[in-house]
Amino acid sequence: MHHRLDAMTNALPEVQEARPLFRAETHRVAPITLDVMWDHFLASHWDTLCPDVSLAAF
Repeated sequence: MHHRLDAMTNALPEVQEARPLFRAETHRVAPITLDVMWDHFLASHWDTLCPDVSLAAF
């Protein structure tokens, strides 16, 4: 399941657009880094993005 989700996420246009921003040496870990960064910002702004459900409840 994890690999299928990663494959689906890596195919998103936003990920494809952001990957070239990484150096060639780090290109392989770009999707992982993007995922961690986006998770961080999602959690940091959860109350604004999803005010009806707390992050803990989600």
